[in-house]
Amino acid sequence: MEVWNHFHTFLSLGRGDCEDHAILLCSLLLGFGLDAYVCVGTVREPNNGSVRDHVWVITRSRRGSGSNSSNNKCRVVFWETLTGQRYPHRLLSAGVSNGINNMSSTANGTGDGTDLTTPQYQVIGCAFNHRTFYANKQKNDSIKLCNFTFEDERCWKGMDPEIMIGLEHQEKVPLCPPTLNPLELEVTMEHAIRHMITSLRRNELRLSTDWDDQLSYMLGPALCAYEMERLTGAAFGNDEFQDSIKRNVPEGHTFRGYPIVVNDPSPANVLGVFRRAQIATDILRTRGDAVRFALRVKVFIFPEDVKAIWVMLACKFKP
Repeated sequence: MEVWNHFHTFLSLGRGDCEDHAILLCSLLLGFGLDAYVCVGTVREPNNGSVRDHVWVITRSRRGSGSNSSNNKCRVVFWETLTGQRYPHRLLSAGVSNGINNMSSTANGTGDGTDLTTPQYQVIGCAFNHRTFYANKQKNDSIKLCNFTFEDERCWKGMDPEIMIGLEHQEKVPLCPPTLNPLELEVTMEHAIRHMITSLRRNELRLSTDWDDQLSYMLGPALCAYEMERLTGAAFGNDEFQDSIKRNVPEGHTFRGYPIVVNDPSPANVLGVFRRAQIATDILRTRGDAVRFALRVKVFIFPEDVKAIWVMLACKFKP
């Protein structure tokens, strides 16, 4: 049975479908003062071309000064709640490729250069938040041609505000503060992953493994910068990181590093991710007399004990 869960149920389960994620994201964006709406429509599956029901979030913002009644002055951004990616509507409708959060934003899946990772939105039937509910009454309800000026009564039919006021709303849900100790988890994971890598190289490759604590320490700021970039979309401290590595790597030596982010603190899972990546596998198989390995774990804890765990495996060697 299709059920739209209450916030308490959703957060207690720790998982949910696109409807649960969309309502939660929309509520968070509204709390930050954005003009956000949950959208109900359809999306085309990239693997088999079938069309299914889908729910996502949009935000609207003004372009310059003046009234928001003109769609040309309203910037509309689609938020894909299950991946965290954002797609400006102008790019989706124009069918051009553009990098958004390390992904390509493209059109509605017509074969004109569409990236398979981009949601192929098809139509939209309605949009709502805690104050308003709008039904789409445009002649063509395709995303590509949609006008998102909800205030335009020629395009959207709004529900009576009196009815909206009378509806029962979900109570506010306080988020539990973090209970995990990130430093303790970092030390535990680093020790376990190092031991597993040392054993792997000894048992499978018949190679010894020397660890460079100083180089491992220098990887920490880079992982903090990666998390800040993931959260904000802006790069931080890359030049300083590169300069510190150059100072630590002797002349004639090569540095190689591979960072990952996971939410499972299992060392075996982290090693499995490394072994599935070609660059990390090459680092694990590095041979030579002057090979020194480095490993650093940085754990970022958020409310409800949600974790972002960054791990970087690196080595320096003389070719």
